[in-house]
Amino acid sequence: MNKIIRMSKLLHPKTGKAVMLPIDHGTTLGPIRGLRNIPDLVEQACENQVQAIIGHKGTLYWALRSSLSAPPTEFILHMSASTSMGKDQTFKQMVSSMDHALSLGVTAVSVHINFGVSEESAMLREFGQLSDQAYKWGMPLLAMVNVHGEGTRRAGHIAHAVRVVGEMGADLVKVEYPGDQSALLDVLGSFPIPVLIAGGSSTTDKLKWFEEIHTAMLAGAKGICPGRNVFEDENPSKMLQAINMLIHELKRPAEVFEMYESKISLAVN
Repeated sequence: MNKIIRMSKLLHPKTGKAVMLPIDHGTTLGPIRGLRNIPDLVEQACENQVQAIIGHKGTLYWALRSSLSAPPTEFILHMSASTSMGKDQTFKQMVSSMDHALSLGVTAVSVHINFGVSEESAMLREFGQLSDQAYKWGMPLLAMVNVHGEGTRRAGHIAHAVRVVGEMGADLVKVEYPGDQSALLDVLGSFPIPVLIAGGSSTTDKLKWFEEIHTAMLAGAKGICPGRNVFEDENPSKMLQAINMLIHELKRPAEVFEMYESKISLAVN
C-alpha cells in the first residue's frame, strides 16, 4: 500500500479534513483523567467517526484486543516518547520502529519534535532517519511540532518548524494555534503539506477555543488533533460531536457552543 492510498484514509472523503485523537499523553504524564479506560474512549471516538487515533503501541493494542471487530477508524503509531519524571521532558526519543508499525498494520506513524531546545538536533536526526523508512514503505509521517520560547517571533518560528519537517519528508504536521489568522496564514504557507491544529491543554473557555478552531478552518488548516479537551471533558462524545460540526460542517462557533452546552446539560441531568 503506497502513501497516496494510506493518506486518503486519514482525511474525510468529502471535506478533505481530519479529526485525529491523540491518546499518547499517558507516557508523558501517567494515568491522567480520561485515559484510564482506553477501550471506552476509543469506542466513543469511533462512534463519532474520528479519522484517526494516535497512540503508542501498547495503548493501541489495549484498544484493539478489547474489540470484537476492527474499529471503524484508522490508527497512527506514535513512535517517540519522554516522561515528566526525566530530567529533560522535551527530549523525545524513538521507542518503536517502522518494522513494528508495519506488523501492527497502522495507517501512519507520528513523531514529536521539540524545536528551540538543547536536543533539537538529535530529534531532527532521528526524524530524518524515520522519514527515509516512511518513503521506502509508503507510510505517511505525521510530525507533532512544539516550538519553545516566547517572543514576537514565535509565529515565525512555528512557520520555520513546519518548513523544516516538510523539507525533511513529513506528510502532515501538527502545530499549536499561533495566535491569530494572519500568523496562521504564514504557517500554512510555509510548506505544502496538511497542517493540523493542536488541541492544547484543557480549557474552561470552550467558546473561545471553538472560535480558534473555526478561524483555523477558514484560514485553510486541514483539521485538529484534540487530546485533553476531549478525553478530559465531562462528556467526550458530545465534545467530539461539537468538533465535527466545526471541522466538517463549518458551523458557527456560537451555534456549536449552544448545542454543546445544551447536550452537556442533558447528559449530566
